[in-house]
Amino acid sequence: MRHIQMQRELDAAQLRLTIIEAAIQKRDDADPLEAHACVELYTGDSPHSPCRTTLHHLSRTPQQFHRRWVMVEGIYAQGFEQTALYPAPRNMSAPAEEFAPHTGLWVQIGMKWGKPSPMTVVGQFRRGPTGHMGDYFGELIDAKVVSPIPQPNT
Repeated sequence: MRHIQMQRELDAAQLRLTIIEAAIQKRDDADPLEAHACVELYTGDSPHSPCRTTLHHLSRTPQQFHRRWVMVEGIYAQGFEQTALYPAPRNMSAPAEEFAPHTGLWVQIGMKWGKPSPMTVVGQFRRGPTGHMGDYFGELIDAKVVSPIPQPNT
């Protein structure tokens, strides 16, 4: 009896996974856009020439930055089941748990737990859902902290 219940749960999970995979493929087919500003500036193709952008632009148009190398500034907060870059909050002394996951960019940079800190990070952007429980709009792969903030070439 227990085996039959477990098989039903497995079948239901596989069906949900198939539906999610189909939705992701449909999304990928529908908006294969590139970040035009990055293309015009010949940036975003490698970690040595990342496209400089904002968390706001990444969250609003993730399809335009998917698989591109980006440089983004924000507040890095790490805590229980989270490691992400967030837009600057009104209160910098807020504990990491108070940052809203849906506004964050999942990024693992190997820092120890501490209070939230402003930083600039470079990595390859992958649009979400991603991160813990799929709560984050995207993630940075192969992320590195950049310090000090590099100045654009003129």
